[in-house]
Amino acid sequence: MKTIIKWVMALTALSLVFRFRYRLLNLLLGNKQIRSFGINTIMRIPGMEDRFLKSAFGSNN
Repeated sequence: MKTIIKWVMALTALSLVFRFRYRLLNLLLGNKQIRSFGINTIMRIPGMEDRFLKSAFGSNN
């Protein structure tokens, strides 16, 4: 019985996150500290900074 309750609660939580995903994203990205942490984390991935700069400013190749 406890297993069923855990599954139902997990599915409910997942459903709510999916339903309000854009509100949650706006809430997180509205916070300057969380936004800068996310950007810094993404820029540490090899090749991401290069890809971002090429898409933002174009490449002359």
